[in-house]
Amino acid sequence: PIDNHVREGIQDLSAEPLRQSRVVQVSWNYEAVQAVREFGAYRAKKNQNTSTYRIIESEQVQIAGPDQVSLGGKIFFEDRNVERGQEYTYQILAKHKDGGFSPLTEPVVTRF
Repeated sequence: PIDNHVREGIQDLSAEPLRQSRVVQVSWNYEAVQAVREFGAYRAKKNQNTSTYRIIESEQVQIAGPDQVSLGGKIFFEDRNVERGQEYTYQILAKHKDGGFSPLTEPVVTRF
C-alpha cells in the first residue's frame, strides 16, 4: 500500500487562560506520542494570520496528570507571551519520526 504519511489526529485540544500565572495553558491528547519527533504549535492573535509559534521537540514534551498519555495525561505547553484582553487562536500538528504527520487540529480560541 501507498503511505500518504498522514497519521492519526490530535484529540481534545484546549487553551485555558490561567490569569494568576499570566499564561495560557495549551493542552491536548495524542496516543502516538512515542512516534512523534516534534509538535508544531501555531498561534494567531485576533484578526491576524496564523503562524508557527513554537516547535516542541519530543524530549521537551510535558505531560500533565498520569505518566502515560493513554492513561489520561495531557501534553501541554504554557504560552507566557500573552496580553490581557487579547484573543488567541491555537492549532497543533504532530510530526512523526518516520516522516508522517497528523492533520492540523481545528482552531481553538481563548481570550486572555
